[in-house]
Amino acid sequence: MQVGYWGGHLIDAMEQVVDNNEILRVLVVLFKTHLLHWLEVMTLVHDLSTAFVVMVEAGPQLNIISKELGDFALDAQRFMANFNTPLSESLPHIYLSALPFAPENSLVSRTYLPQFYRTLSVSRGKDIDWPPILTVLNGHIGRVVSVAFSPDGDKVASGSWDKTVRIWDAASGQLVAGPLEDHTHYVYSVAFSPNGGKVASSSIDTTVRIWDTSSGQLVAGPFEGHTDCVMSVAFSPDSSKVASGSIDNTIRTWDAASGWLVADPFEGRTDWVNSVAVSTDGSGPTIQTARSEVFSGSPKYQVTWLHRLSGWVLIHGNCLFY
Repeated sequence: MQVGYWGGHLIDAMEQVVDNNEILRVLVVLFKTHLLHWLEVMTLVHDLSTAFVVMVEAGPQLNIISKELGDFALDAQRFMANFNTPLSESLPHIYLSALPFAPENSLVSRTYLPQFYRTLSVSRGKDIDWPPILTVLNGHIGRVVSVAFSPDGDKVASGSWDKTVRIWDAASGQLVAGPLEDHTHYVYSVAFSPNGGKVASSSIDTTVRIWDTSSGQLVAGPFEGHTDCVMSVAFSPDSSKVASGSIDNTIRTWDAASGWLVADPFEGRTDWVNSVAVSTDGSGPTIQTARSEVFSGSPKYQVTWLHRLSGWVLIHGNCLFY
């Protein structure tokens, strides 16, 4: 059953579809009469994420054919994204939960809810418009503690307590690569390289690993040297180095290809290093430790400067730059 492929066919046949009144009529019937039937079948035969991808792919083409259809497709995406969990768990929630609780201005709800007058009715407190949720990324089985966008905004990387890293298509929510499973404990941080070709991850297993964003292959690592959980990672602007900060109170800078330390560990911290961020000119990352002091009613952040190669400590603080 190829109910999920009409979006791709529509893209391939756009030259023949534009200004074709018969195709327009069929699409109007699909959206205004059979959309929920199609969603039922897609949920049973494939899954909700496949239906979402079809709608994302078809949306721009539908907007060319008819602004009304394009708007309806966008509303259908919001419908699936916002009710992802109940629809994925039980098909009847299309009618029992999603339709009644969809916002007042939802085209899907306004079109179909009057046909199901014996279902749940919300008398007050209904949202007027959709919240800003665009896509729900499902797949992790543990808490997700870190996410990062690729530089071009097309992909999202996520790190989880299920010990995996996953790379997603930001628009459709489809898994692009992963699960990447080499870590042996919770993943705490993920970061894209500025060229978008790699993702770095760090973990309670005290290591840093580098992954290819297209294939999901481990291309470097594990980088070993930290003695406790690695809380944060960041690439240099030229993607050649990776900085890492750890609960062991140190910062380390690694060659992203070989995993060799490019400088001695930066030591002298008396608290955890919670966050690292590299300056745009490549002079070094900013590192934030776990705890701040209260001074005159507001947090007082210490600042520590470390020379990039020597590791000399010049000024102390709760935020560390080098």
